This record gives sequence, C-alpha cells and structure tokens, in this order.
Amino acid sequence: LARALLFQGLLAQAAAVGEQAAEAALHHDLDLLRVVLAATLGYLAALRGNGMQLLQAIELITTLAPRQAPSYYRTGAMVLASFALAAAGQAEAASGMLLDGGGGPDLPGLQRVDQAYGYELLTAAALALGQLAQAQAWAARATALRGLPAGGMAAAAVRRTTARLAAARGDAVTSAVLATQAAAFAADNAGHLDAARARLLAGTALLQSTSASEPARQHLSAAAEQARLLGATSLHLLARRDLRSIGLRLAGGGEPPMSRRERQIADLVMAGLSNAQIARVLSISPRTVQGHVARVLIALDLPSRSAIPRAMLPTMMPPDTELLTARQRDVADLIHRGYTNDGIALALGVSVKTVEKHLGAIYQRLGVRSRTALAARWAG
Repeated sequence: LARALLFQGLLAQAAAVGEQAAEAALHHDLDLLRVVLAATLGYLAALRGNGMQLLQAIELITTLAPRQAPSYYRTGAMVLASFALAAAGQAEAASGMLLDGGGGPDLPGLQRVDQAYGYELLTAAALALGQLAQAQAWAARATALRGLPAGGMAAAAVRRTTARLAAARGDAVTSAVLATQAAAFAADNAGHLDAARARLLAGTALLQSTSASEPARQHLSAAAEQARLLGATSLHLLARRDLRSIGLRLAGGGEPPMSRRERQIADLVMAGLSNAQIARVLSISPRTVQGHVARVLIALDLPSRSAIPRAMLPTMMPPDTELLTARQRDVADLIHRGYTNDGIALALGVSVKTVEKHLGAIYQRLGVRSRTALAARWAG
C-alpha cells in the first residue's frame, strides 16, 4: 500500500502507511522484509530531500540484499532503491543498482512496464554522466518495447526518455512536446508525481531557447506547485533552481519569511556546520534541524544548502582565486550557486568523477572541509 501511494505521488499518505509498516516490521526477524521496507522509505526520503534517511536505507539494502535468494521482492527492492538514488541525483550509483537488481542490460527480472521505467532511468543517468552514445542505446531499448498500453504510465516513461534524448541533442521543441505528452498520459492515469516530473522536463528543455522563457516558466511553475502539493521537496527545488538560472521566479510569487531560529540555522550552515553539529550547538534534534534547513531553502528560493551563502551574503569577496586553476574556479562557482556534482558535470561537459577530483583539490587548496563551507567563502 505504501508503494502504491508513493507511485501515485501521495507522499504524506505513503509516509503514514510506511511508518505503520516499519513499526510492524519490528516484530519480525526477516531481513528480506527489512530490505523491501528500506527501499520504499528510501525512495520517499529521496523525494522529500532527506539525504540522511536515504543514506541509511541504501546502506541497509547494499548490506542485506546480496544475502537474499533471487526473488521478486529482492529485485523490486533494488529497483526501487535505484529510483531513490536517481531522485537524489546519484546517477552512477542508480544505474549500477538497477542493472544489478534487474539482472543486466536486458532487465530480464522486470515486468515490461518496469522495463520502461528502468530504461528511462538508465538513459537519464548516462546523460548525467556525459555518455550520449550510451544514453542513445538505452533509449533505443525503451522505444523497442512492445505491448505497452497506449497512453499508459509506461508509455509516459518512454515519452520522457525520448524527450531527455531530444534535449541532449539540442532539440528543445521536440523535447518539450514529448514531455508534455508524457505529462498528459501520467495525469490521465493518476500518476501525479510522474506528471510533475514531465512538466519539469518540458520546462528545463525550453530553457535552451531564449525565445521560450515564458513557456518554460509556466511548465516549471506548474511542476513546482504540483511537487509542493505532493510534498516532493527535491522536485520542487529543482524547478525553482532552473527558473533562477534564467533570472525568473515561480509564477504566482510570494515567499515566506524566515523565523529567528531559521535565520540562526542559516548562519550556522554558512559556517560550514553539518546538521548534527548544528543540533549539538542548539541542543535540538538533527531531525528538527533538517526541517528548519528545508524551510530556509524554501524561504530563500534555493535548491540546496550550499547555495545559502550566496543568498545571505551576496556582496562577499571571493577567496584567493589564484590558488585555483581556471577549471577549479568554475567548479567552485557552480558549487556556490547550489549545483550538485551531476549538475556541474553536465554544465562543464566532464564526468562526475572529474568533478569529485576537482572538488577534493579545491578543499585542500582553500582549507575547507565541505561544499557549504566552500560556498560560504566564494562569490564567483
């Protein structure tokens, strides 16, 4: 039931049922049950932007799943975990988990509908890693699937897959048309979360066209509002990030102000403190800190905590930029703007591993320990 609610995009209801399931599971010593439950709650955590809970779920799955005999439950849990990783922007880990759980490139362990979703994930992951040829190969497998219900959720997944590929090739109009069709298919089948994803995809594609800023804004605003209503924090922030990249805000306006406690926490985030460290400083729980950070991001219209310093201290001077190479300065600037490693890789046309190497070198040269601490010292 929790998974069914999750795929409909009814996240609050899914969370309530998931909590009941977690409590019931305490009375059973079944590792396979723990794996399935962790996958469900991990995906929910990814959609809500709860990185710590997602990390805990993935650690449990990678520890326990290999010990289980092959079964539908094991496969389903690993595939759902791959969706969670993809939602959190961890493209390489997501594709690896999916191929492992699905049984290889042909995804023989999955039903036809789930294969459509799987090839969408693999296509998106390949594009995030700058592997266009591989993305084309995965998309070809998606379009070759037969027997999918016309206008159904699987058909929507195939449309999104081809839309992603069209956007990567620079064909923004085709991408937006395909994504809009996918949104309609999903909405007709009560797939509210998938509909929001498709609208986000259409808006992001249209950002490539300087003459389509208003249609892009409408798509992204619709996606953000739908994601907000569903409680899908990660999708909501992605839509806001893309709008900010062209100097626009959500259609409708108005942002909630920060409370005194939220401003206090924003200051501690700028100092480079983790949620656990902030919790110790303020004598509150890490979960409470996480909630405050989420509200700070919404109040400041930001995609991630590393973007907080730029919004709070816009006149700050940059650090000793001569200590960095030109490419390292590019990476530091994108970190300061709130980009994830996948986003930086796409923006600079390099691999995620290359971004990670640059980031390690930047930390060492500037004497910082986290991306938030880096962002707090950087004005770009």
